[in-house]
Amino acid sequence: MAQLTLTVGYSSFQGKSGTIFYTNQTLSLLPVLAGYRYNLPEHLYAEGQAGVGLLTQQSPGYSYTQTNAAAALSAGVIMDGFDLSALIYTEGHVMNQFAIKLAYNFSFK
Repeated sequence: MAQLTLTVGYSSFQGKSGTIFYTNQTLSLLPVLAGYRYNLPEHLYAEGQAGVGLLTQQSPGYSYTQTNAAAALSAGVIMDGFDLSALIYTEGHVMNQFAIKLAYNFSFK
């Protein structure tokens, strides 16, 4: 059984002293991805997603926003409504991210 999915997320990263980023600099990411989830035996699944990512860089007196094509691949397991998965997200040469997700799925039936 397969499912169509829609994912919206938000990540924010703060600059640290001693790095090339300023301490008061913030990088924010807002991805909007549509996907196709293929359910495998034993509660496992694999999912591919494509969409856009809104990337914002802010520091005092400066703000820059760009929209990029984005994609993600994930694999996980769903048991008793809980969803544990690993995800690789990319906006090409602009942003790459690896994430582990723990979520709870509920139905609107």
